[in-house]
Amino acid sequence: MVTSGGLLASMGAVGAAPAFAADATNCDPGNTVDAATGTAGDIQTLLDANTAIVCLSGSFTLTAPLEFDHNLTLFGLTAGELDGNDLTRLVEGGAGTSLTVQNLSLVDGSAVRGGAIYVDGDLTVDNSTFTDNSADEDGGAIYVDTVTGDPTIIVTDSTFSGNATGPLIDGFDGYSGGAIYSDSTGTFTITGSEFTENSASFLGGAVFGYAVSTEESTLSSNSAGGGGALYATLMASIESTYSDNSAEYGGAVMALAYAASIGSTFVGNEASFAGGAIASGMGGGGGFGGYGSMQSLNSTFVDNTAVELGGAILADYGQVALSTFLNNEVDSSGEGNAIYLFADESEMEIAGNVFAGTNAAAQLGAEPAGIYSDLGGNVFSTALATETALAAPHPSTLFSRSVTSLFGPSPTLTANGGTTATIALVSGSPAIDAVPPATLAQIDLLPTSALASAAEALQSVSDFTAAATGAGLDQRNVERNGFADAGAFEFGDAELAATGSDATTNGWLAALAAMLLGSGVAAALVARRRSRAASRSYAP
Repeated sequence: MVTSGGLLASMGAVGAAPAFAADATNCDPGNTVDAATGTAGDIQTLLDANTAIVCLSGSFTLTAPLEFDHNLTLFGLTAGELDGNDLTRLVEGGAGTSLTVQNLSLVDGSAVRGGAIYVDGDLTVDNSTFTDNSADEDGGAIYVDTVTGDPTIIVTDSTFSGNATGPLIDGFDGYSGGAIYSDSTGTFTITGSEFTENSASFLGGAVFGYAVSTEESTLSSNSAGGGGALYATLMASIESTYSDNSAEYGGAVMALAYAASIGSTFVGNEASFAGGAIASGMGGGGGFGGYGSMQSLNSTFVDNTAVELGGAILADYGQVALSTFLNNEVDSSGEGNAIYLFADESEMEIAGNVFAGTNAAAQLGAEPAGIYSDLGGNVFSTALATETALAAPHPSTLFSRSVTSLFGPSPTLTANGGTTATIALVSGSPAIDAVPPATLAQIDLLPTSALASAAEALQSVSDFTAAATGAGLDQRNVERNGFADAGAFEFGDAELAATGSDATTNGWLAALAAMLLGSGVAAALVARRRSRAASRSYAP
């Protein structure tokens, strides 16, 4: 069984603290420029002398870019800031040089490509802010070139807001990477960072890259033609939140070949044509999309919308497991309020999910001969007769369960523990203990050889490992035991203490256990349910 905790542990460099080159102890009068007494010219003098670490204090308004041709660290002391006054790029590196930016603000940079930074080498950004930078072409704030190789890009604890690429050309062609652009096949990891109100006229409102992972990051209110927040060939979202992003295709994410969402939340993203949250290169998906393959584990998709196809997800094939879908929608003429399979004869495995909404139209849609293989433990608010794309339903899968019975009268995303917001189940919810152990055993982030090839390609450049094992956890890293709960939220000890006895669920469990496993083990399963408080840990 694959778990978000095991996956995170296996991702190696992703999320790990990079080895930064400097801290305040590396700053002295010989390599520090203070805006109160120095100028941008003094900074350039240090760069011309190949100073490895340059420390800045105060705000500097530039009239030309700071240029360097050696490996460089720019370190901000008190209120360190570079301001381009919308007239110039801020920092420009020579071929093959690496750059580390720490504790700095970079604002109002402007250039043809890379309004704040242009670099043709490895780039590390830590605890820095990029605000209102712009480019005539790609890379509103940062452009990482690949002339001399495939650089590594690491972004941690940083904020990008209001950065933008150039506009559409002739109303069709445009530019990509509103905040960051790189087509490098090297590692590209984003951790603990925020991207807000960045825009691109073509692909990747905030980020454009080849293989990109985001961990514990928030991408909100970004916009583009495709991939409102992020565009990549291969991508993984780990415990991240994508909200209120918009695009024509892939409101939040557009992934050309492979996309994985682990422990992430997609809310309020929208696509004006297809792919509200995630979309393939050809079609749509409201929450998250991957042309070729799409996988989701312990993730939440709420209020994502697309006009035509896939209110939350559009993909060709893959697996969606232990995830919650609530009130994702397409227009009345569209198909697949939650998921749409775009390719003919495509297949998606579904296991232990909640598909719910007040809209009575089908949650699942597909092109001709496309099917959903039901591994069990899914709970639908719609009727079985409505879900025509679903192959023979598993005996444990439930239909026609109302939103109120699942989540209560007013379900809302809430900080229930963990990194991302979730939708809590209520006592007596039909989703509680709906997922048989046999279904859990089939959850695998690499169900097909094609998916394995894509995941291996992502791993080779970003240390992402899809196949991981360990104890079952929900989106909040709360342990799942025995019969798990459908969706991303496991109704645990804290909820039991708050809501009292769970006699309704115990009775339902006894009936299900008798049906699936034989009445001889039903009593034992009910007893296990009642003893959860003693056998499980709750991690808030």
